[in-house]
Amino acid sequence: MPHSLDEVVIPLIAFSTHADPEFFVKGEGSLVSDRTVRIPGPAGLPKNCYGALVEDRIMAPVLLPGMIGVFCPQSEGITAIQNIHAIGLLRGLPVIRKIVKHEKPAGARRKSFMTPTPLHIPGSLVSPIAESTHQMVFLKKLDEVDGPIAIPAKDIVWTHPLVRIVSLM
Repeated sequence: MPHSLDEVVIPLIAFSTHADPEFFVKGEGSLVSDRTVRIPGPAGLPKNCYGALVEDRIMAPVLLPGMIGVFCPQSEGITAIQNIHAIGLLRGLPVIRKIVKHEKPAGARRKSFMTPTPLHIPGSLVSPIAESTHQMVFLKKLDEVDGPIAIPAKDIVWTHPLVRIVSLM
């Protein structure tokens, strides 16, 4: 069935605290879904986006019943709405969270230098603690009730920014 030029058809998945991990190809964050949804206009919508039908209120109050979040696998140069991302974890199901802080390697190096250790080497400029030990991403649930949790950056496989919120009603 043809659709108007003002609509685009994208894959639709369901996110919940008990989501089916088979929706994503492990390691790449590539979508596998046979369900689709039509959303208004392609204007400004990056390629390869997908719609997320959110179950069990994990995106409340940002996404309410009758709405879908549109996420984009290409995160380079794309600003996420309210800094919300679908995030693939090394162990476990994908989650939807707000990225509160992403510690950059430069900040981690500064922290490493300032961290006192029993292994301090006189005359050295950098602590012997590996930089990767300090690279953390701070994530927060969208309901803002719980405080942020720190996840090692190495445990995050992919992040897909929220690029649009669409009402299906």
